Amino acid sequence: MRAIPENPDPNTFYRPDHFEDSRELAVPAGYHAIATDAFAECPCEHIHIPRTVTKIKSDAFGKCPHLERITVDPLNPVYTAKDGILYERWTKTLFYCPPCIERVEVPRHIRSIGHSAFRNSHALREVILPDKLREIRPFAFDSCTALQEIRIPPEIREIWGTAFSHSGLTHLELPPVRCINIAAFAGCKSLESVTIAEGTQLIDRLAFNNCTALRHVTLPESVVMIDAGAFGLDTALTGLQIRSYVQVHDSALRHVGGIRMEWNGHVYAFAPGDEPTETLRRRISGELYGEMRDAMLTAMLHAGHRGAAEWIREHRDYIARRITAGDIQAVELMMQYPGMFDRTSLDESIQLAIEQEQYEIQAMLMRFKNETPGLYEGTADDLRL
Repeated sequence: MRAIPENPDPNTFYRPDHFEDSRELAVPAGYHAIATDAFAECPCEHIHIPRTVTKIKSDAFGKCPHLERITVDPLNPVYTAKDGILYERWTKTLFYCPPCIERVEVPRHIRSIGHSAFRNSHALREVILPDKLREIRPFAFDSCTALQEIRIPPEIREIWGTAFSHSGLTHLELPPVRCINIAAFAGCKSLESVTIAEGTQLIDRLAFNNCTALRHVTLPESVVMIDAGAFGLDTALTGLQIRSYVQVHDSALRHVGGIRMEWNGHVYAFAPGDEPTETLRRRISGELYGEMRDAMLTAMLHAGHRGAAEWIREHRDYIARRITAGDIQAVELMMQYPGMFDRTSLDESIQLAIEQEQYEIQAMLMRFKNETPGLYEGTADDLRL
């Protein structure tokens, strides 16, 4: 194996000047880190990591299309390798898989698939994930065009944004996750059907955007929000049924093939190019506050999602009415986002609670007022979250 020439940087290894003819390379002992794109355009098939390297950037091996295996010095305290794949020891993370590997069975003790771990793995056809896997990080399977099927483990808690974008998946069954994050499956041109398990609450921006072969999506009753562009440009989509309490962003369904929407027991169908009536458009975008169900408040209260603040800003009047009507969930939501109300509005709500003998709500509001000295002093119209 040919050793890579020494680099002027005493700590971080970066792309050397002369390795165009190398098939096997060893990073010299003494380096403590490997930089992003350190092996860009490198023709090597085998890379060896010394014991001294304890930090590797997630895209260090990107643009290295011929790489078949990585090996690591057994005495390295942070990294190890098995079957040519690089792992991070203590975080139990699959750190990087060379793009020439066709089949991977991830060890049972692994809990995370790292950032860009399989990105651009053109040969990858099969991945077996362990049942105890907890997260799949951004770009983990991005552009894995040969990967047509994958089983997402039941204990997964987080599928990060862009995790499977532009992959070759054809059918997908997702276990319950709190949120399907930004562009998680965007650009999957071969994806035809998606089934989302009960328990998933939020479908984030661009989650399934530009999946032009997607024909059928099964949404669970637990979904309460579909964000901007989530199914945008899905021109083949005709089987999407949206329940009346779901908050749908204006552009979430832009240029879809067609949708079916359930509203108060009635089903409305929109063919490609149809424009909903103004009333239905208001209902789809969640503007008829009085007809929304309790599920929205509950989900937004507990989801901790990026869209919660925006939703509260748009529905402050509705939440205010729920508070004065004695809704404890609405009070809890206000307490989680104290920028919702000014001090005057809070005093009015306390007085109303006293008049209506809603003593539990009165106590909650009083405690909140006393423990939140930074309440806005202006008018409600000027509030910004």
